Amino acid sequence: MKVIRLFIESLYWLNIFIVPVIFIGGSSFLLYYNYPAIWSLIIFLFLGALSIILGIYWAEKIRKTIGCSVFVNRIFWSPDANDKEDESEKNSSK
Repeated sequence: MKVIRLFIESLYWLNIFIVPVIFIGGSSFLLYYNYPAIWSLIIFLFLGALSIILGIYWAEKIRKTIGCSVFVNRIFWSPDANDKEDESEKNSSK
């Protein structure tokens, strides 16, 4: 069970890590793709490294404070959907 839990926590950690990498790294890639010059390559490499460092820092901070699974579940939890399920259960019991 510990192996499965470690695997799932790793997936949650990667989910948190990938967000800044996609946004910052992706935007720097688009800059380099549209303006292929030395200055844009330097910015692309700098922002790519910065996004990886920021992603690791953010994922580790969340892992140490509240846990990756709790954080991701708070983001994906939908109170509207849960309220609708509660209402449908109340209506079906009548």
